[in-house]
Amino acid sequence: MPDPHHKLLKQLKSSSPPVRKDDYYQLIGIGETFYRPLHDNTYRDFKTNPKHSANLRELADIAARKGWHVHMHATHDKSISHFLDIFEKVHKTTPLTPLRWVFAHADAVGPGSLARMRALGMMVAIHSRTTIQGRMYHKKFGKKALGMPPLRAIRDSGVRWGIGTDTFGVAPYNPFYTLWWATTGKMLDGSVVHNQTVSREDALRAHTRSNAYFLFQEDNLGSIEKGKLADLVILDRDYMTVPLDEIKEIRPTMTMVGGKVVYRSSSE
Repeated sequence: MPDPHHKLLKQLKSSSPPVRKDDYYQLIGIGETFYRPLHDNTYRDFKTNPKHSANLRELADIAARKGWHVHMHATHDKSISHFLDIFEKVHKTTPLTPLRWVFAHADAVGPGSLARMRALGMMVAIHSRTTIQGRMYHKKFGKKALGMPPLRAIRDSGVRWGIGTDTFGVAPYNPFYTLWWATTGKMLDGSVVHNQTVSREDALRAHTRSNAYFLFQEDNLGSIEKGKLADLVILDRDYMTVPLDEIKEIRPTMTMVGGKVVYRSSSE
């Protein structure tokens, strides 16, 4: 398989700055697989070589200078640490903080890497993959899987973090399954596969306000406030008070986008 370095380099050099066309479409970043030869895999060891690392450094330098947000797949602390070695060098010449670079998944991120990420203003995009892959994680990683991803450690680190699904093939797209997973540590069959659960407030904030920030949309999305877009949902029960195991059963009764009703359940 040919190394994509030269093609990516050409594309980045000729690229225009990120653009926002309207409230529905934005081109803000690069990812999830930024540079394939240094793409890590959850179930395989991460390997590097000096040539690939130098290529990634060059690509990251140009992406930063062009103003691109980078959303980088990184599951293991070994790969995260390696990427940070490169990104810290980029940061010395082009500050990354305003670009809001992200590591996606970060299933096994360690405290040292979190501290380094915080210094760069980097963020973490967590995904609820163990709602269906919990047994696979435990088969591969044993008891360590109970802390993958380390939600509470990430929350307590001061690094901004958001929660998503990484659907369709690896987790259900229903956001209430994800919120249920984050608060109960359970996969869909009811088995407890995760012990780094967070409060329902933390989970909701990560799924809304934090994700809006990842998109550079914190002034428009993520909370119901004056001046923001009227994108909201009315639910059939109170997320904040129902028993935790009922969170996955929550359903919308009405959805509004930009102040217009786009969905209404048949029971309404």
